[in-house]
Amino acid sequence: MGTTLSVAATLGTRLIIGHVGDSRVYLFRHGQLYQLTRDHTLVQSMVDRGMLTPEEAATHPQRHLLTSFFGAEGDTAEGDFQQVTLADGDQLLLCTDGLTDMVDAAVIGSVLGTAASADEACQGLLEAALKKGGKDNVTVVLARYRIPR
Repeated sequence: MGTTLSVAATLGTRLIIGHVGDSRVYLFRHGQLYQLTRDHTLVQSMVDRGMLTPEEAATHPQRHLLTSFFGAEGDTAEGDFQQVTLADGDQLLLCTDGLTDMVDAAVIGSVLGTAASADEACQGLLEAALKKGGKDNVTVVLARYRIPR
């Protein structure tokens, strides 16, 4: 048994992200969605080595086999950390694979681009995942940034 973790902290315009597993962090900026994290899965490793295409990975039966996670006592997890500079209007989405397995990036970007509030965006993403079958827990957290000039 194990779990994943994605965390974010902001200090002014500096965003610091920590990540272990296959939950994801996305940045939505100027109408474009950018995946900031890389899944810690066997299948993602296969994509990185050119053994699978991203399209093949999306439906691979072992796509959820984690290579790094928080697990039983004594196990260690290696996380990825990065820093990003935020801009006015940026949106930061932290989500579980319960969202990304059900809803593609185009739909996520569309919801983030049209929702009037962060709460409305989170509700829209949750509803989109559940309409597609909601086969896993769906967690979404969204921060919208207003940075004065």
